[in-house]
Amino acid sequence: MNKIIERELGKVRLADLSNRKNEDGRIVFSIPKFKKSEFTTGKCYKVVIDEFMLDPVRSSVLANNWNSGSTPPSANMTVEVLDISMGKIKVMGVCKNRNGTYSMWEGWLPIDKVRIESEV
Repeated sequence: MNKIIERELGKVRLADLSNRKNEDGRIVFSIPKFKKSEFTTGKCYKVVIDEFMLDPVRSSVLANNWNSGSTPPSANMTVEVLDISMGKIKVMGVCKNRNGTYSMWEGWLPIDKVRIESEV
């Protein structure tokens, strides 16, 4: 076992690992690797944002704490990535409204709630 993992596991006071034993009695578990973000600061992307992010009530923690009470104007936007921090991306986005005008929005979005359609 890796020395760092062994040291950290030694700090655990109570853990039920009975469901993690294999046939020979050894404890087996996996630790997921850190996934690098597909986004790069300074690049532009066409993205699709999860619908719940557009609802100010359902996304209220993010809207209030990170975006001064605002939510993205549309699920489909062209965005420029301004910053990446703590599993979120800060974007400046543009979307076309139904009447043909454009809206701009700047704010933070959780990386796992944004899907890249293409790089612009």
